[in-house]
Amino acid sequence: MPYSPIQENLTLFAYEDWPLVFSIVDESGAVKNLTSATAVWVLKRGGPRGAELLRKTTAALGGITNGGAAGTLAVDVTEVETQDFRAGAYYHELNITLSGVTRKASYGSVTVQATGIRS
Repeated sequence: MPYSPIQENLTLFAYEDWPLVFSIVDESGAVKNLTSATAVWVLKRGGPRGAELLRKTTAALGGITNGGAAGTLAVDVTEVETQDFRAGAYYHELNITLSGVTRKASYGSVTVQATGIRS
């Protein structure tokens, strides 16, 4: 059964790790088995058509851990990757390819807030 994209608006802080976990369920609410899935998560400046700033994938060392039958995807964004982000509006999108079909699983705004941490 297919799944519908979920709008998830996030508020995150620059210069911090962003441990993002997405739970994927089908239209009936059942957990989607992602064992054979691949995924791509992107962060863009401003909105859906903005410049891509960051990309994570399920490829080896790509930054996304596939939870398989648990239906989860964990996106690991490190503080090193976020340290230069300025406070402001961004956009994120998670696309999953399963059985040869790519679908948007999650999308939404990301508000990045500055922190006082600087080295």
